[in-house]
Amino acid sequence: MSKDLVVNEGAPLLAAEVAPPNGRLNIVIMGLGFLFLFSGFNTTVNYLTSAIRSDIALASLSILYGTFALTNFISPVVVQKLGPRMSMVFSAGLYVLFILSAVHVIIPLYLVASALCGAGAAILWTAQGTLLTNSSTSTNIGFHSGLFFGIFQINSVVGPVAAIVFIAQNRSFSFIFFTFFIIACLGVLVLFFLRPVPKKESTGSNPGVFSLVRGSVYLFRDPRVLCMTLGVFYTGGSAAFFSATFPGFMNKTTVAIALMSFGFGEVAGSLISGKISEFIGRRPVFIASLLFHAAAVVIANLTQFEAYTKVQVQDVVIVFCAASMAFGFGDSALQTMLYAVIGNMFSDNSSQAFAWYKTIQSVGYMVSFLLAIYFHDVLVLTCYFLAPILGLGFIGLFVMDMFLYPLNIVNMHK
Repeated sequence: MSKDLVVNEGAPLLAAEVAPPNGRLNIVIMGLGFLFLFSGFNTTVNYLTSAIRSDIALASLSILYGTFALTNFISPVVVQKLGPRMSMVFSAGLYVLFILSAVHVIIPLYLVASALCGAGAAILWTAQGTLLTNSSTSTNIGFHSGLFFGIFQINSVVGPVAAIVFIAQNRSFSFIFFTFFIIACLGVLVLFFLRPVPKKESTGSNPGVFSLVRGSVYLFRDPRVLCMTLGVFYTGGSAAFFSATFPGFMNKTTVAIALMSFGFGEVAGSLISGKISEFIGRRPVFIASLLFHAAAVVIANLTQFEAYTKVQVQDVVIVFCAASMAFGFGDSALQTMLYAVIGNMFSDNSSQAFAWYKTIQSVGYMVSFLLAIYFHDVLVLTCYFLAPILGLGFIGLFVMDMFLYPLNIVNMHK
């Protein structure tokens, strides 16, 4: 690999790429659509374990992300046939159905809605990655990724703020979930306004259905993909823990405040990491995300050590908020950089690449939820699950950076 291929993202390319028309506008519209959609969905998920029996809620989320993982292998086919815009609108509708099923839980229908939502999630995020790639150049994809996630992650503030207001008014969970259903519907409406952008040029012919599915599976043979696998798996496992399992140790008011802290961390991390990476490269941002994740795991464990204080740590809101904010910043920085790397690495088959990414991530979600059913203990889940995966994941990224694909690279043909 020649050294002239490894450059700072802020440096100009010798052959300037033409910015896609409506590119940045699409990123903003997509971010706003996801903001409304996930203000409803994420907050509903965060409170499901409080509204109904936790084993049913965790089982439904395991079904959701298990279906998500399986459907990712065919999601590129749907995105190719429908296009990114209609794929997002259709799949966002399945999210809305899931929220509606939580308004008045009928367990069989609720579990079916979970499976349908998982299928929709695979299509939604594959379409999102495809549109992000098609709307960006190799030099601004890091900024666009950060811009999207910065807007999107505002949902982590909007949803909890609304929940605090409803809880203060002693509203029922049915009322809260129906309100979030209406908010999610607004997100579907916003996605209708996405503008068309040209597809990235590919050196091959237009693949058929079988080729797309086979291409998604064959990505696992790429050594660069194998190096990223545990890191991507960790993003799912950690998000499941901090968004669903960890709030189970808090009271309802603390949950909302901690989720707001998480949201502030996510927004700040997305906006800052995407822009900073254009000046100092992605490698320092990856290192910073590792430190924030490690801090989040350590602080989360402090909630279990009541011997160090005369009051119950579960009542100290600042501990939960600090852990949530550290995780939010680390998660957004890590995912923003992973999106940028994958978008550059597989710009000619981004649908398959982002399908692989979401497959591995959703498996992480599923495993984390299943473990939470049997080990409802912060120490077990962090020390014996999250911490080892975090360490091994970053070792894989280090190996890829040193020997296979430097993280600061701007563009390289496969």
